[in-house]
Amino acid sequence: MKTATWGLEQHPGDDVRAILQAAEVVSFDVFDTLLQRPLARPADAFAVLRDAVREQGVVLPLTWPQERRAAESRAYQRAGVGPYITIDDIYDELVRRGSLSEGDRQCVLEQELEIEAGLLRSTRRGRTLFDLARASGADIVLLSDMYLPEVTIAQALRSAGYGEWSSLEVSGYAKRAKYDGTAFRHLREQYPERHLVHVGDSAHADVRQAHVFDIDTVHLRQPRTVIMSGGENATEGIAVHDLASERPLDELALADSTVAGLALNRLERHPDMDAAERLGYEVLGPLLAGFSRFLHLRAREDGIERLEFLARDGAILRRAYAQYWGSEALENDYLVASRRLLRLATFREHLVRDDLDFLTSTSTPLTPVEMIRRWLPDLGDQEVTTAIRLTTIEPDQRISEAEARAHLAPALEFLADRFIEQSILERRLVVRYLEPRFSQRATAVVDLGWQGTMAQAIGTLLGEPVKSYYVGVPDQPVTRARPSLRGWVDGRFAWEATEAMRRIFETVAVLESLTASPTEASAIGLTEVGENVQPVFGDERVTADEVEALTRIQDSAIEFVRDHAELSRRLPSRSVRLPFQAALRPLFNMMERPTPAQARVLGLFEHDNSLGVNRTVNLGAPKFNADHYAAHPEELEAEYENCWWKQGFEVNAVSRGIPWPPRP
Repeated sequence: MKTATWGLEQHPGDDVRAILQAAEVVSFDVFDTLLQRPLARPADAFAVLRDAVREQGVVLPLTWPQERRAAESRAYQRAGVGPYITIDDIYDELVRRGSLSEGDRQCVLEQELEIEAGLLRSTRRGRTLFDLARASGADIVLLSDMYLPEVTIAQALRSAGYGEWSSLEVSGYAKRAKYDGTAFRHLREQYPERHLVHVGDSAHADVRQAHVFDIDTVHLRQPRTVIMSGGENATEGIAVHDLASERPLDELALADSTVAGLALNRLERHPDMDAAERLGYEVLGPLLAGFSRFLHLRAREDGIERLEFLARDGAILRRAYAQYWGSEALENDYLVASRRLLRLATFREHLVRDDLDFLTSTSTPLTPVEMIRRWLPDLGDQEVTTAIRLTTIEPDQRISEAEARAHLAPALEFLADRFIEQSILERRLVVRYLEPRFSQRATAVVDLGWQGTMAQAIGTLLGEPVKSYYVGVPDQPVTRARPSLRGWVDGRFAWEATEAMRRIFETVAVLESLTASPTEASAIGLTEVGENVQPVFGDERVTADEVEALTRIQDSAIEFVRDHAELSRRLPSRSVRLPFQAALRPLFNMMERPTPAQARVLGLFEHDNSLGVNRTVNLGAPKFNADHYAAHPEELEAEYENCWWKQGFEVNAVSRGIPWPPRP
């Protein structure tokens, strides 16, 4: 017998088309062939059911999904009932074992049917083959090893856009199944002389059993199977490995399943996604969706009427928020600002410790001259030299943030009057720029993180605290002193959040690179244009390749946000919660165990976090080939030491054939 396989290719192969075109009768499996759920595990629908009936006053235990599955298993094995069972048989078993009262039975059963119908959507490959079979003039027969009523399955098929078929046979009601061959025996008896082809996803039930009765087959490999088999299509972004556990299906487990399920469905619908698009959908998308939910619900609870998304990470955060909430979104705007623009304007009569710490802030080693000139670009050379001579540092010596804070204070204090003059000069414009945005309605700021410095500066300049919502807030003395600061991942209040912030900070440059604006430079100041105050932008050094890759990543991430928002309108509110633990899992998996495709996409990004100086550092990839490093091994070690993302660097080195770890 013939079998043709269709994996994750965009179009069916010639062998698949040839088998279908020769068929006189084509039978289709239904679930995971014609229809799919947005969940990585089908049984997770029972957790959705638990949440749905709760809204109707029926409280099911946390272990309901396990009890529901156990009742199904017992029904299959019960003499006189199994092996071909109906949903009524399952609910008889639930009532018999005391897992469900007779009074709640009908409500819960009807809700299960409604949820199944609402979850199911067509598959790309199933729809393609169904249409090919219809176009060839073959009779179409549907076979499903399932306990759901035929009317429920037929309704789901029609809602998914499938046209007419000759017959629909469901094992629980026909008392025949594919898995034991009885459905295929009956099909062969119905069409003894005709050429039959069966299409399905199970190697046993849909292929081997069909062959027993001289039926050719088309085997649809499932995305999950392809991913688990490894290779270029594998990804830690879709955390299918983490979903094999049998832990109780709590809110977090259901969120994990939803994130993975949407990603698997997306891969089935769009197998031609490149690595950047997959990274965006599978890794950045869940983060944006989870934060958008937190932001909207928490801001409304706090009485906020308006949101200001701070540049530049705020651009993608705002875009995600608007996509998720649509017409329900709070009024919002995009505020072009930066730490450089806001913080210097808050200096008063004397420099305090916080001011000195800000002036020496850098994640990239800088010279003392660079540190001073990024704030005072017009300062004379002689005055700069005089100030630096008060320290033990040479003018051209590169120093870290810690070294600057330990040794540069005498120079900065010597120039205190200059900094205060610059602050006064800038403050007038900054206040004029901010006041129209914060003077009327209850307005909060939104940003990626981390200490709330920009929100604090806005509050200082306007004379009252400004509430702010951040993706992440670490547990530090400065953040503990800012009660108006709210974090989705808030390390001040829970151990899990503290641990999540630790993992974020280990490779924070990856997240900051993913959320950066692909086209917009940093604001370094303000200028008056007529009656208006407008930002002045710095000179960003971003390559065209980086802009293109980041655009694809962010566009694809917004597709995930859209899909999760659409799912949220079909499911109970409890079922679509997206806690940070689930939303960040794909990001952490990628940060700590990147695939070659993920490392390749992000490795050549250049991250700049030097606050006012154009100094970029490679995110995580060697610059040259193996031959170069064979002659210059010290360069490989230096690049590795200086890069932001060590795990990505290692994977990229191995992928390029560069010996790793470096040989001594």
